[in-house]
Amino acid sequence: MFAGTRIPEFNEFLDFVIAKRRDIWLAVELKEDDEELACRVFKALESRNLFGQCSIISFKSNMLRAAKKYVPELPRHGFSALNLPEEGDSPEYLSLLNRVGIYINSLNLKIADFYHSRGIKIDTWAPGTPAQYAIARACNIDFITTNDPDIILDLQSQKTLLD
Repeated sequence: MFAGTRIPEFNEFLDFVIAKRRDIWLAVELKEDDEELACRVFKALESRNLFGQCSIISFKSNMLRAAKKYVPELPRHGFSALNLPEEGDSPEYLSLLNRVGIYINSLNLKIADFYHSRGIKIDTWAPGTPAQYAIARACNIDFITTNDPDIILDLQSQKTLLD
């Protein structure tokens, strides 16, 4: 169905966003452990004045370090020791994080309290059922990443009616 579809380069994507939806929040994931590439990403964001509307996400602690070093005001999103055990939850690693990703099946109140007590916001990913949403809500998570937004949005609207 999408055979032959050209994937835009990062700079082209940023220009498209600016032209079509300047106010959109960008979650920019650095997948490679390459500081030079990260610096090119930071420069592309800076040249378009997008630092105030994006965060950097990475499973690579070196990329979070690079973000903190070059653009300290950029929110940084890493992953918990449950989902990234090689990093652990050392004080140095935690100091890199503004936000942490935790898989919904690993999330509980003790873990949520651990991060929240350190001023780190929580993004849980992949809740798609009422039971999973209830866990996320009980843990006072800050963000949800889901493959089932229609379900989560419906549950969110029901929650608002109940509050």
